[in-house]
Amino acid sequence: LVILDLYMPGKSGLDTLKIIRNQDLDIDVIAVTAANDRETVLKVIRLGALDYVFKPFHFE
Repeated sequence: LVILDLYMPGKSGLDTLKIIRNQDLDIDVIAVTAANDRETVLKVIRLGALDYVFKPFHFE
């Protein structure tokens, strides 16, 4: 399981997810993002993320 922040310093989480998928690795990815917009969520799902979490989040 990879928990992947989409906006890392110096690296795009979307690009990292593309690399994981292009290598045909059987890894579940959950994306973490501060971007609360439909386009970003759709990109993440299209690239094969299992799910996504918006920041900040709180455990309940």
